Amino acid sequence: MEEREPAEAEEVELQFVARLVWSRFLSDWRSVSRIVHLQLWNEDLLRERFAYGEKEGLHLLMVRVYRTEKGKYPWDRSLGGCRSWVKVERPWGEELTPVLSEAEFGSREREVRAAVEIG
Repeated sequence: MEEREPAEAEEVELQFVARLVWSRFLSDWRSVSRIVHLQLWNEDLLRERFAYGEKEGLHLLMVRVYRTEKGKYPWDRSLGGCRSWVKVERPWGEELTPVLSEAEFGSREREVRAAVEIG
């Protein structure tokens, strides 16, 4: 079954958006193994993805996730296709609510940084 892209007049629903806080390429499996419990993939899949491609390693992304209040936004052609991340060029204002409190996010970020030895 072929998927169609929405017509220009249609909307796309976004329940959550994420902001990239920082990223790091992890080329040492020991660093990756220390964050297995802090992410969604199981260790076997992490090992498979770590060894994929010409250069061993994984990109670690620390993101801050927000719930959107509005939910539906005008369709834009840049949102089409198969994408893991889409840069949305729009001002969000007060319509975003952090999923984690500042304290909880800070605690988790410190835990991740310590696990992969980032100062």
